[in-house]
Amino acid sequence: MFSSQICSILDHSVLLDVNAESTALLSNDVDTLMNGNYKLVASIARNFNSKANERDDYFNAGVIGLMEAIEKFDVSRIGAVRFSTYAQWHIRKQMTMALDCDRGVHIPQSGKDTEEGNVSLLSMDGNDEGLSWHEVLGITEKDEDLEVEVLRLAMKKVALSEREQLIIRKGFGIDDAEPLTNVEIGSQLDCSGERVRQIRERALMKLGRVINSL
Repeated sequence: MFSSQICSILDHSVLLDVNAESTALLSNDVDTLMNGNYKLVASIARNFNSKANERDDYFNAGVIGLMEAIEKFDVSRIGAVRFSTYAQWHIRKQMTMALDCDRGVHIPQSGKDTEEGNVSLLSMDGNDEGLSWHEVLGITEKDEDLEVEVLRLAMKKVALSEREQLIIRKGFGIDDAEPLTNVEIGSQLDCSGERVRQIRERALMKLGRVINSL
């Protein structure tokens, strides 16, 4: 449950259809866009953290992300991508930052951080490779379309090598195919799975810097 104040906000929140959303974006109607997406923020906050007493904090962090999304959304992309889809990245990013503050997790800011052995949050798989990419974005399996959309946006803005692009595309299934493991990709490129992992993490470091500015 959320506090009574947030519940009141949600009671008055009205979801926007495509036309209403487009109109609000074109007229820079911040109030309508905020009110129309509070329930989205609440939904992500519920899934992001199961502790009821912390949900208000994550909701508030998500609202900051929503405001950031309104400020940065490129209106020339209306019709190509829903604002609510775009906003989810910013909402989750702010919630992730709040979660990282609680955990005391260090987010690498440069390749040097990774070389020195700090935890990398940009590894695609879980296990002993650090937090998963899903955890970084706060994305559950049902939100994989958002993950792919975020990566596609970032890849348009980053100069990746041909091999880096191939590994990211195949590893995340960006071309509407099943994601491949490092070993499977390595067999296609005639290199080891470990080498694929190294190239993938280098590419994700580049993409991560751009994603933070989306």
